[in-house]
Amino acid sequence: MLGTNWALGAIEDNITMMKVKTGEMVFGHSDIDADDYFTYSRTKRNYSVEGVSEGKKTFNNSRKIPSISLAEAEQKIEAMGITADKFTSSKPIEDTLNHLVSKDDQYKAITGYDATRELAYRNIAKLQPFLQ
Repeated sequence: MLGTNWALGAIEDNITMMKVKTGEMVFGHSDIDADDYFTYSRTKRNYSVEGVSEGKKTFNNSRKIPSISLAEAEQKIEAMGITADKFTSSKPIEDTLNHLVSKDDQYKAITGYDATRELAYRNIAKLQPFLQ
């Protein structure tokens, strides 16, 4: 969920449902154990979700960050007014003005584009990334 809050940063009111394969589940820096004044004491009301969140909790203070049930997480998300799960990103106006095309869609503008060959286009793009 977070790396570090140095110096004097506050990290509050977060719920993580991340699946971290090779790192820390909640606090990804050893600062959490270094100086309580600057780190752990400034992290409040942060949670991981049991059965959903995955990752390590190797630092002493990382183990103090509580895990909650999915039902409790959903209640807290609603109570906190967290709307990240409903966020949709629209194309920035700059992309339109600069005539930017998604890398995934560049080949669709080629003369003779054939939608039935979609997989072939994507595979070629992997082999020849310099074209993108």
